[in-house]
Amino acid sequence: MLSLLLAAGPAVAAAERARPSVLLVVLDTVRADAVSAYGHVDGTTPVLDELARTGIRYQRAYAAGSWTVPSHAAMFTGLRPSVTGTLRAGTSFAGRHRTLATAVMLAGYDTAGFSENPWLSEELGFHEGFARFENLAAPQLWRDGGPPPRDLADRVGTWLSRRDPTRPFFVFVNIMDAHDPYPVSTDNPFLAPWVSLDDAQRAVEEHGGLRCATDGREDDIALLRRLYLHGVQLADQKLGRVLDVVRRQRPDDALRVIVLSDHGEHFGERRRIVHDVGLSEALIHVPLVIHGVPGPPAVIDQPVPTADVFGTVVAWTGAWASGPGRPLPTRPDAPGPASPVVAEYEDPLSDVLRLEPPATILHETLVREQRLLCRPEDRADGSRRAVIAFPYKLIAFEGQPPELYDLGADPTERHDLAATHPEVVRRLFGALPPFGTPGLPRTSTPPVDARRSEQLRALGYVVP
Repeated sequence: MLSLLLAAGPAVAAAERARPSVLLVVLDTVRADAVSAYGHVDGTTPVLDELARTGIRYQRAYAAGSWTVPSHAAMFTGLRPSVTGTLRAGTSFAGRHRTLATAVMLAGYDTAGFSENPWLSEELGFHEGFARFENLAAPQLWRDGGPPPRDLADRVGTWLSRRDPTRPFFVFVNIMDAHDPYPVSTDNPFLAPWVSLDDAQRAVEEHGGLRCATDGREDDIALLRRLYLHGVQLADQKLGRVLDVVRRQRPDDALRVIVLSDHGEHFGERRRIVHDVGLSEALIHVPLVIHGVPGPPAVIDQPVPTADVFGTVVAWTGAWASGPGRPLPTRPDAPGPASPVVAEYEDPLSDVLRLEPPATILHETLVREQRLLCRPEDRADGSRRAVIAFPYKLIAFEGQPPELYDLGADPTERHDLAATHPEVVRRLFGALPPFGTPGLPRTSTPPVDARRSEQLRALGYVVP
């Protein structure tokens, strides 16, 4: 018997090495048209462009929400934010749903997560299933005189060097360089040479008051976008360093890579700045690239939800066989989605959220002040749901008339067709989840510690 076990040992080790390792990278706050592979800008993301050129690029990938927590929770569970309860700022989904990391860990994978975003915390449950989970200090704090940076790639490399090399791994990384406040430096290739750093810094410091007051500030908004593109470029460079250390541990033929974003950013669209309101294309249309899957390079045109990252990794790793989501299509001729793609947003001031105030929330006073200059036509108030069945996109508002757009003819959502296409509105309404999050337990999130509170404040959030 012992001889049989000894003989089987090399075979088992070889089988383990043959299972693909997975690297999941979220480039936080990167909208699709900020990635040069999508053809709207040059030179922002050469690393991601190469992955897209030799892998699979999804032309119409959609995040489940317009900010960090609901979008990541959907990737980690395969479920809509209204199901996990993560539409409410600061609400934990810990222990209520099996996570992607848990599924692959139970399948025999080493698991590790490294996040530069303070929202992805143990308090909210994002650590579940990771044998190693590190929430690093936000890069914005480093620029503002905070603690010295701990290089993300070095942290990933250190963990990889200490693990059993015969076992496959699942590594998650969140990179924050594109999140506001945007980097201000002399090495920004997107800035005109006559723009002073003082002007750039002023624009960054003042942009928080432009939520619905962008008229006459076009020059500042253009400047902010150029600062943002440099942040996207820095995030891509960091992606390259992470890829280098991962590939040293796992050859390309045994590594599969997913790179995407959790949400985008407004730069004047709908008279808005940043990403705290709505479900516009600027916020939920995100880049998505897969590399390492057998087969020729491809561009997938059909709309896909980023929540299907869950089903994709589960299928690759042979993890939990049944559950939410489905694998992302890898061929242009693959069958279309069984149902339209849905995204969700709930207003921090809505009655739905005030029924159970979470421990961490966008402060009501701050939100109200940001909306003082908003007009009724800006539609800055209220919860909403979006459904995409290309070419149409319907945005349903709680207590207000819906909006309908033909994204094929009007990708920037300038012409509302709801009044002239009532039959399309009726058809798409049937795919929308209800407003609110019924059935969730009324429990509070543990208090956020002082360090995490300071990180969130540095990103523009206000916490108790």
